Amino acid sequence: MTNRRQCFHRQVLGLLLLLQASIRSGHVVHVAEAVETAHAADPPPSASVPTSVSGPDYTGPSAGADECDPEMVGFELITGYVYTAPTNMLESIPGTLMLTDCLETCQANDSCQAVNYETGLCVLFSSNADSNPGT
Repeated sequence: MTNRRQCFHRQVLGLLLLLQASIRSGHVVHVAEAVETAHAADPPPSASVPTSVSGPDYTGPSAGADECDPEMVGFELITGYVYTAPTNMLESIPGTLMLTDCLETCQANDSCQAVNYETGLCVLFSSNADSNPGT
């Protein structure tokens, strides 16, 4: 399987896991945007597919995706938490009924690094929990 196809499959799997988790949890969803970098010397990722969205060994759909094109963007889903950074809020978009619409809006905004999503509300941020621990 080519690197491009592997990246595409990881993105599709990641999006499906995001949607499944948000539907099942009914909680606020915080999604952090992560740009994947390419490292040609790294070994190929494991062929196993996680059976759940959580677990001590699960590192997300982008784990092992180091050979992906640096322009490829993925998201990390964190459920049950709300990212709080009022000074870094870019936009609050009420009436956003689909998580995918919220993620696409973030991807289209070069300053967007994270979103909080709850059915009906999408909030974009110019920072993320990795750069602001404890927020």
